[in-house]
Amino acid sequence: LKALEDDATEKYKKRKSKEILHNLSGGGEQDAVSLILDELNGAKTGASFMPHFNLADFEKDDESNGHVAFVTAASNLRALCYSIPPADAMETRRIAGRIVPAMITTTGLVSALSCLELVKLLKGLPLTSHRNAFVNLALPFFAFTAPLPPEEIS
Repeated sequence: LKALEDDATEKYKKRKSKEILHNLSGGGEQDAVSLILDELNGAKTGASFMPHFNLADFEKDDESNGHVAFVTAASNLRALCYSIPPADAMETRRIAGRIVPAMITTTGLVSALSCLELVKLLKGLPLTSHRNAFVNLALPFFAFTAPLPPEEIS
């Protein structure tokens, strides 16, 4: 009885997925990947009602644009909420000058480590050749550990 139930469930799932694809494609013979890509592209163009924004690059050395004044005011309001001493415009410029290089360095390192793991995955290497990375660039501290296999649920 269990085998019949499983077989019936599997047939239902296959039939239902075919029906869904048939309905999505409007009855045509189109593969699932093309359907999904078409739906995603349609969602992209469907958001044309959104307003267009002009991007403004943060310039910490230009007094006329008000960027540093805004960041200083916002950070000082937050500092007051947490009883932190407020910062002046020069301190804000100093901190802002350090943030971007730190973000770029960290992003570059994480991207490179991710690409190395992706290459291992694409080569089909065993789990023992992969590594988890724990990195703190401020110390500097780099630790690599072997990942554990996934938990098996029975």
